[in-house]
Amino acid sequence: MKGIKALLANCRNAVFRQSSIRRYWNGFSKTCRISFQTLKRPLAKSRETNSKRNQASLRSWCAFFSRSQIACQFVSLALLVTMTYPLKARSLDSGFSESRIPATTVAETDRLTVLRIGDLRKGKHSIALLDPMFFEPGILARPDGLLEALLDDHNVYLLMWKSPDAVIQSALIGTEIEKAISMARTDCECTDFVAGGLSLGGQRWLPYLSRLEASGDAMVDSRGNRIRSIFFIGAGLDYAYPGSLYTGDRFPVGQDLSSNCSNPGGPCLSFIPTSHFKAGLKLRSIPSALVPGDLSAVRMFPAVRTMTIPVAFIYGKIDGFSPEESLYPVYKFWGEDSGLQKSRREYAPYDTENPVFWLEGSEANRIHDYDHFDLFLHPSADDEIYDELVDWIEDAERQPEH
Repeated sequence: MKGIKALLANCRNAVFRQSSIRRYWNGFSKTCRISFQTLKRPLAKSRETNSKRNQASLRSWCAFFSRSQIACQFVSLALLVTMTYPLKARSLDSGFSESRIPATTVAETDRLTVLRIGDLRKGKHSIALLDPMFFEPGILARPDGLLEALLDDHNVYLLMWKSPDAVIQSALIGTEIEKAISMARTDCECTDFVAGGLSLGGQRWLPYLSRLEASGDAMVDSRGNRIRSIFFIGAGLDYAYPGSLYTGDRFPVGQDLSSNCSNPGGPCLSFIPTSHFKAGLKLRSIPSALVPGDLSAVRMFPAVRTMTIPVAFIYGKIDGFSPEESLYPVYKFWGEDSGLQKSRREYAPYDTENPVFWLEGSEANRIHDYDHFDLFLHPSADDEIYDELVDWIEDAERQPEH
């Protein structure tokens, strides 16, 4: 027993340094001790008056409660580990609690939490969305929002980074996404997925795409997950151009923006219209660039040139975070070494039958000029953006093998 207590003490001292964490530990441990002592006292008193026959039974009870106290310490340690790695993971689905669409945690990898959005419907195709990272994903579940449009005919999974501010090697990013899709695949009992990249988190699909190989009308990874197509909405993929988001120190990259502009001297993106915040926008942080500013995405991830699956690029004309320049290089070289190059020339770029779809949210093409957050919050996005996307997904699923 001394060895167990020493082990618990070492774990506690090594892992939990913060005062707030110690308060949780001490409070839970105190509750365990009080419960033990409360139950132990009447048993000890009974030993003075009971027969020898009952004393053996009472000794067994005392031993049980002694073991229970140690078990209680283990429980408290496990609870604290859950809270501390990482702390931000606790609010992953907080944005969905106020919506009509439920979000259920179905699995976890070391780095990702897999949320199923809405109810599971067997036999439906599935969409895997990657954490937008820049903002909390609850706004996606607004009425007439993106999730509502996708859920009409698909199961939807959201892969959320447990610690979105952590810098992760690109190879590990690809591995974690592959594991997460496998877990979603177990839940839906399906094999085929449409991948979706949202906002600044969309760039993290690139390492995973490098793991894919052509297989008939899809591309498959080492775990047998089949990707039928992929789309990007407001997802900057290549920032190797002058004046980009990651050039200089113009933007507070990696800083907590959850209290945007409310603290004097704190990070502030004052040019974001207040209407977005009134509509439910909750910022998180601008993630670090996946691709260094002096290196193009296609050069770092040459698999872009060999892609055989359809892709859609959707961006806003006045998007200062993921403008056209951050998408066009990947759009230009997508499938350059495959049959997609021939197929894409048969249609206009904005035709939903084009396997390489290019849609600008602008007054020229639609009714409004969209900024970054309009793509996810504008009241007209359902008709002008999401309907087009769903049509494209359906057309992409009918695309012949390239």
